[in-house]
Amino acid sequence: MAKLMIREYIKTVMQRVLLPAVYNLSKKKNVRKDLVILADAHHDELPYSMRELAEALRAQPDFTVMELCKDYQKGSYLSIAKSMLAFMRAYANAGYVVICDNHLPVASCKKRPETKVIQLWHSGGALKRFGYDSPGNIPSGYHGGNVFANYDLITVSADYAVEPFVRAMRTDKSHVQVMGISRTDWFYKEERKAQIRARFAKEHPQAAGKRVILWAPTFRGNAGDPKLAGTQTIEKLRTELPDEYYLIVKLHPHAQKTVAVPDSMMLTEELLAVTDILISDYSSVIYDYAYFGKPLILFTPDYEEYKKECGFYEDYDSIPAYRAMDGEQLKAAIRQTDTWDEAAMHAFFARTMGACDGHATERIVQWMRARHE
Repeated sequence: MAKLMIREYIKTVMQRVLLPAVYNLSKKKNVRKDLVILADAHHDELPYSMRELAEALRAQPDFTVMELCKDYQKGSYLSIAKSMLAFMRAYANAGYVVICDNHLPVASCKKRPETKVIQLWHSGGALKRFGYDSPGNIPSGYHGGNVFANYDLITVSADYAVEPFVRAMRTDKSHVQVMGISRTDWFYKEERKAQIRARFAKEHPQAAGKRVILWAPTFRGNAGDPKLAGTQTIEKLRTELPDEYYLIVKLHPHAQKTVAVPDSMMLTEELLAVTDILISDYSSVIYDYAYFGKPLILFTPDYEEYKKECGFYEDYDSIPAYRAMDGEQLKAAIRQTDTWDEAAMHAFFARTMGACDGHATERIVQWMRARHE
């Protein structure tokens, strides 16, 4: 915890002093309207949420794409500082900056108005409170201004998500647009889904002919010190399931770092295409999964505590799902999945992910092109 606090303090000092200075010194006469920076502060490579848009932009001859990704929770302070400074130098002259999560350097200065910042965000819907709506979501020692500052476009999945994002990010409503979530476009690509199924069959041959159960929970606490609830119950379930089931545990990326060998090397989003039953909790993965219309179990042994500490935008009790608080309820819920109401799940997707129609990336590119020409 002390290490995390030191890291956050250093980032705050850089945010308020060094990064703005580098940005202002790096500004050239004209912004390069063709330059698109894809930036992320949580991964060392381009995150999944940006890949659909990256592919679309690279197909545009009049856009130049630059990737600047660095996990600021890993590496030495010097390596993190170098990455931040490299970003600021590029940021000072870019036409567009695209992010999909918190990215403090983006908010560290008053940016040039010609530069447009696009926040894709990394999840659909609006389930648990986040940002300034959630105590503890913003580091208590952070004093660098609004961590969501400088956004020109924030894409969300449906109309009902607009207000939560406006509040959580303390932004103007005009910046939040119901364009859909770019990364969900693959749901509508049959070839892509067939590739995922083929890869799954190759990597998990022991799942052949079985019903695949995926446990994909969110994490508790913060990204630097993630915690899980219900792990022992799930591991016990693994030993008690009938042979007709195949269980995969896939944790949130922050929590996954604590696991030596994951159950699957495939992404959670990809695994949804082969999942027959999803067990989750307060994770936004439930919105993506709703597209497939299959059974959902909400396993929440810490529900009352989580509801009090975090809270929800969504009426949690209205989500179409079986409920479980312990191992026996979880096994009972699995047995009930044969009576699943698929229509209710599709209606849930339409309400919470209605703009995710396979054309979200196209709309985002059109928004960029309208400002590029």
